[in-house]
Amino acid sequence: MTIAEHERPLERGGVSWGGKRGSLISAMGRDGPAPLAKTSAVSANLMGSAGGLRKMSGRTAPPPDRAIGSPSSGARRTLAGTSEMTRDATEESRRQTPTPHSKGAMMSAKHPYLPLLPIWMLLIQSPGPAAEPIPRPRISPSPPKIELCEPETARVCIAIEIPFAGSVQGWSWCHCVGNSSCAQIMNAAVSQTIGQVKCGDPPDFSRINLAPPGCISRGLVVDFDAHCTIPGPATLCDVELSLQVNCDARVCPAPCGSPPVDPVLVIEGQSIPLEGECLEIAVSPLRDFRCTPSPLACGAWGLLAVSDCCSPVDSLRVYENERLTAEFAGCVPQLLAYDLAPGAYELCLEPIVAGQIQGRRCCSVTIPSARNGYVRGDANDDEKVNIADPVAILNYLSASMSLVCPASADGNGDGRIDIADPIFILEFLFQKGPTPLPPFPECGWDPRGEVLPCG
Repeated sequence: MTIAEHERPLERGGVSWGGKRGSLISAMGRDGPAPLAKTSAVSANLMGSAGGLRKMSGRTAPPPDRAIGSPSSGARRTLAGTSEMTRDATEESRRQTPTPHSKGAMMSAKHPYLPLLPIWMLLIQSPGPAAEPIPRPRISPSPPKIELCEPETARVCIAIEIPFAGSVQGWSWCHCVGNSSCAQIMNAAVSQTIGQVKCGDPPDFSRINLAPPGCISRGLVVDFDAHCTIPGPATLCDVELSLQVNCDARVCPAPCGSPPVDPVLVIEGQSIPLEGECLEIAVSPLRDFRCTPSPLACGAWGLLAVSDCCSPVDSLRVYENERLTAEFAGCVPQLLAYDLAPGAYELCLEPIVAGQIQGRRCCSVTIPSARNGYVRGDANDDEKVNIADPVAILNYLSASMSLVCPASADGNGDGRIDIADPIFILEFLFQKGPTPLPPFPECGWDPRGEVLPCG
């Protein structure tokens, strides 16, 4: 392209946009907008008069004596002055104009409105608020979890969730049972709602395939002519499943079929991925099983396990960290407490029904290391004060025995452990002597502050 071709006026809607298309690119620069003052000056020259844009070319504007409306001499002087200003701006920009083969010139030739970009770029520099994520359609079971007391038939609906407005034309999906030995799909039927999606009639295409081991694939097209669609947002029960459940199982989205069935929703001929959720099926006579650390005594903690049995059990086995610790006849619904050392524990209950484990349930807890306190006089830390405690203190004084909590051996509360402490306890037990100072008889700490260690 030659310089003359580069400067040729451009006709747009009856208005001649003359001048070099690269004149403002030089003001913008190749790497971005120029300073605002320089851009504004060039823009002011362009807009300085009614014919300012046309005078940039120096050829297309009519002379003042033939201008529309026959301007007066004063107006001619104004136009002449404006023309001089425009020529100055043109000459200034000509010196800065890239060659026809430079990057700036080629950009200008391809985009005739590019000279105005610096102004608009200044107007749109501030980004708007971030757009909220668009919700995705889902394929989900209803209800999402089924709890059974014993093996039996479970029924669930696989539902399509359409969270946005749109004309839905069809969908496809596939679900499989995770453990086919625990659950089997016995029957699958189209729901009554789906039987009327084509403007009150059944859909033109509706197919359900059951394939071993425990998979179901589904495909639906509402109307081959696309006259009837399903409006969103909506949640529709698509297929009603019947499953024979023997033990804990999951039914989840999974690839199946040949060719594989894609989980998609179809809107205006376009496929949108369907996000899937699993169906959880639990079979156990235990209900609401949970366990929490529970203080049993001053230095002891246990696991408070609460559960309820919804059906009879022959026995209930108790495991601590996979070690069998107890077995009870029948269900123990309320409390299982143990004297445990500090640390992490997993407590499991195994209901036994007809000689088979039915629905093992576990929970994990951490026993804290801190003591709850001590009882004054309970020197052997067995949660009671009796004649064994003064004997334990005498053994400690003779260096034949250690104490878990030395503070508990301070029977008279004088801050020392000596022969006076076993004598004080014996007098309290058998001679109606003074009552030990707190903490007594309940577990706690010395309100005066601790002198001797404990724990």
